[in-house]
This record gives sequence, C-alpha cells and structure tokens, in this order.
Amino acid sequence: MLDTQMKTMNLKSKIPGVLWEAIITLAASIFASLFLALKQGSTAVPVAAACAVLNLVQLWGVVSGRKWAYVLTIELDAFGIVINLTMSWRLSPVSTTVAFLTNVLILAPVLMTTRYFFPAHRAA
Repeated sequence: MLDTQMKTMNLKSKIPGVLWEAIITLAASIFASLFLALKQGSTAVPVAAACAVLNLVQLWGVVSGRKWAYVLTIELDAFGIVINLTMSWRLSPVSTTVAFLTNVLILAPVLMTTRYFFPAHRAA
C-alpha cells in the first residue's frame, strides 16, 4: 500500500512536458486579465479579479495534478471555446482569436495528460 502511494507521489512530482504549455498559458492569462482590467477602469476590476482567483486555483490544481482541476479545466475552457465560437460576431477578430487560442492552449495539453491526473493504480 505504501509503495503504491510512493509511486503515485513520484509520478505526480514530475509534470509532463506538454502540460507546461497549459501552465504557462494559464499563468499568462491571469496577468493579462488583471492588466487589461486595470487598463479599462474600475468597472472591469471586480470581474477580472474573480476570474484571476478562479484561474489561480485552476493553476494550482493543474500543477499539483488534482482530479478536480482536470474536470474544472475541461468545463471552463470548453465553455470558453463555445462562447468564443457563438459570440465571435460581437467581439473584435483579434480578441476572439486570442481568447480561442488561449482556451485551446490550456485545454489540449490537459486532455493529452489525463494519466497525470488519473494515474493507474495496480494491486500487487
């Protein structure tokens, strides 16, 4: 039992290379949303702060390999992709493209590294 737990801890201590793409993109999106909110004015700051806190929790969960972070990433970024595709006519093409690519750059690596979040447990 202890040996299985140690193997799981060792697996989670090494973050897969492709997952770093999602981690860096997620961290950059936190700073970008806060920067843009401060630039736009006081009305956007509370919403951007809430989004930044949610993204920070998501980032911590992804780095630590939490199962809830896997589910949260799928929900948030899949929802973001759907919103970008359905509401793109209201936004500028540049902001729509950047938001779409950000969501894809976070979602795709997380889906590719499913085993990092759900390691196989085998009984000896």
